[in-house]
Amino acid sequence: MMLRFFTTAEIAIWLLFNMYLSIQRFADFGFYNTFVRVISYGYGGSSRISFIDHGKQNDDPDRTEGPNWKTIGRVIGTMNRVYVYMTLALIVALALMSLSLKKPISDIENQQPIWISWGIIAFTSLINFYGRIYTNYLLGLNKVAIVRRLEGIFSILAILSNILVLYTTRSFLLVIISQQVWVLIRVIRNRYLAVWAEGGVYKELTRNPYEKAIFNQVWGPAWKSGISSLSSTGITYATGIVYSQLSSSMMLAKYLLALKFLEVIKNVSMAPLYSKIPLLSRLISQNKITDWKRISKRGILLSNYILLAGILFLYLFGNELIVLISDNIGFPNKDLWLLLGIGLFFQRYGALHTQLYQTTNKVNSHINDVISGTIYLGISILMLGSLDVYAFAYGWIAGYAGFYVWYALYYSYKIIREPFFSFEWKTTLLPIVAFILVLVLDMLWVNYSN
Repeated sequence: MMLRFFTTAEIAIWLLFNMYLSIQRFADFGFYNTFVRVISYGYGGSSRISFIDHGKQNDDPDRTEGPNWKTIGRVIGTMNRVYVYMTLALIVALALMSLSLKKPISDIENQQPIWISWGIIAFTSLINFYGRIYTNYLLGLNKVAIVRRLEGIFSILAILSNILVLYTTRSFLLVIISQQVWVLIRVIRNRYLAVWAEGGVYKELTRNPYEKAIFNQVWGPAWKSGISSLSSTGITYATGIVYSQLSSSMMLAKYLLALKFLEVIKNVSMAPLYSKIPLLSRLISQNKITDWKRISKRGILLSNYILLAGILFLYLFGNELIVLISDNIGFPNKDLWLLLGIGLFFQRYGALHTQLYQTTNKVNSHINDVISGTIYLGISILMLGSLDVYAFAYGWIAGYAGFYVWYALYYSYKIIREPFFSFEWKTTLLPIVAFILVLVLDMLWVNYSN
């Protein structure tokens, strides 16, 4: 709807705001995934939160039959303190983001509402960021279904209210206010769920103090995950920031729109496997490898089908879809979209296997992401002058198809311990074959029509 009612420059700013909000999702430097994982270990009865070797699971004399609330409480007490400090650090990051907005906002005639909108986003971002402590706790207790179900309901309500505000006011500022009100409501909702989950034990758990010993065990996998995020998704978003300083509003809007669509497809495709990560972490801590592999296979298969279907749908119908909703901006060229989609596929394929390996709480993805990200960034910079925005797509493919995937597979198969084609045929290769087949049929149809 924003694409229909606002100017190209305003659309570019809106997409840039959304990209900054996406960047904040990994601003906790890997602590999100790590805390969810170690809480899930405690919920499975484990007293250990360090590296899990599924071949040696009997070395835990303090394991409990049910949830180990003592372990969970120690983690909660430490997590709450960590998020206070990270929220303070986010203030500095938001100030730096504000500097990068000066050039694109300068293209808008009435700038004051835009800057006020950014101020509101920055304020609610701080509250939302600290509110992750409630989400981490709930997901660690494997309350994934109720959290996601309520998120779906609240998202629909938010969309409806945003559309109502947009149609009745046509105000950029009021739409942003409407969006951010729902962000605050989401934090309040998750706090309520956390307080009442498992008989209300959360209040007691929060009384635990910060423990340096717990932090030291969490810090290792967390900083590695943080480096991974900054070197992978962070670089993709950084290309948008760089391009915002070099391109026109129209070209920037098209590129950011492509990244936004890819982000939506990525987030939807992550759900089948990522929603099972707390369960997979618990299963591997209990040495239930057969169940672990069965659930992993299904999650990867569904993730790959959703990802490739989303890329394919917009490749075939993206331009027609945008024409229906906006006269101010067009869909990116089909060849650019396809190249960006291929880059995303290789990144997500490797990331799925990385997540499988990290259910052991042993994190080495920082090495993979730094090397792949360096290739991605280096090729993008070298080719930017001659290929413009296409340089980002070629850099993405080179970094992730050339190195990232193979590194991730090497380590995940240490846990899978199954022949490659036996595991990958139904989970990955079959979706790829279906994707290529549809592309070939589309090419034949286009040639026949002409």
